[in-house]
Amino acid sequence: MNDSWGFRLTDRHWKEPGHLIRELAAAAGHDANFLLNVGPRPDGKLPGESLERRAAIGRWLQVNGSSIYGTRGGPVAPRNWGVATQRGTPFLCTCCPWPTGCSPCPRTRAGSDGPVCSMAAIG
Repeated sequence: MNDSWGFRLTDRHWKEPGHLIRELAAAAGHDANFLLNVGPRPDGKLPGESLERRAAIGRWLQVNGSSIYGTRGGPVAPRNWGVATQRGTPFLCTCCPWPTGCSPCPRTRAGSDGPVCSMAAIG
């Protein structure tokens, strides 16, 4: 959760919770897993910085978890505004940050039911 994404004793530059949440959403939209490589310190305790970030991710998932848990990449290809995930119908878009002044959503991937009909914030 810092610059190295793994253990490096001298690495004290922790990623912000928002960055980790965007990475989590991107992984879900790309049909991938998201692994946080966190290990205990020599005294057996987890670093406080990692616990703070995991708690922030947990709070976000309490509100927005339906766009992540049990989903696959959605029918709209990942874009610069975020990703789409799907668990049945309809599909969900995770926008990071919420777009302003965007052009209309593109048509969905081939084989889907057609254009995006509407969007709404879930959290």
